[in-house]
Amino acid sequence: MAHNHHGERHTDVLAHPSVYYNKDIRRFSYSRTRATYYRRRNLWDNEQQDVISAQRRRGSNDDRPSAGRRFLIDVEETERAILAQEDTNGDFQITIEDAGPKVLHVPTANSEGFQRFEIRGTYMLSNLLQEIAVAKEMGRKSVVIDEARLNENPVSRLTRMISTFFWDGL
Repeated sequence: MAHNHHGERHTDVLAHPSVYYNKDIRRFSYSRTRATYYRRRNLWDNEQQDVISAQRRRGSNDDRPSAGRRFLIDVEETERAILAQEDTNGDFQITIEDAGPKVLHVPTANSEGFQRFEIRGTYMLSNLLQEIAVAKEMGRKSVVIDEARLNENPVSRLTRMISTFFWDGL
């Protein structure tokens, strides 16, 4: 487990579930500085100087899109919501045959759960349901799930899930 530049622990987004879901859920506080550029006139020799100063600023709730979004998931509540809304044929799967809206609003970890983001599409919603099932099996009540884990390449995801999670049961 490594540390990022904020000193927080992080794991590989595609790590084995026993490692990925063993993370502590902690409060996130992200802030960053911004550089302000302005010209200052030197009164003594009448030259202009370029000045860059760093100021602390309030970061927006999801201000780090390059790092990927992270969702704060209550396992029981989200499973109930996704099955009630999306699983219209009652088979406990999210497929193209289900007539749900294929959109679920989930809280973001960067905002500590105050802001919500839409998870859209059959693929991401079915992966969310699968990740919730894995987390539930591992005894977790709430988890932080990276968007990259929900939007992983289908072939890579299937290969990874078989080799790291399902292989022992075969």
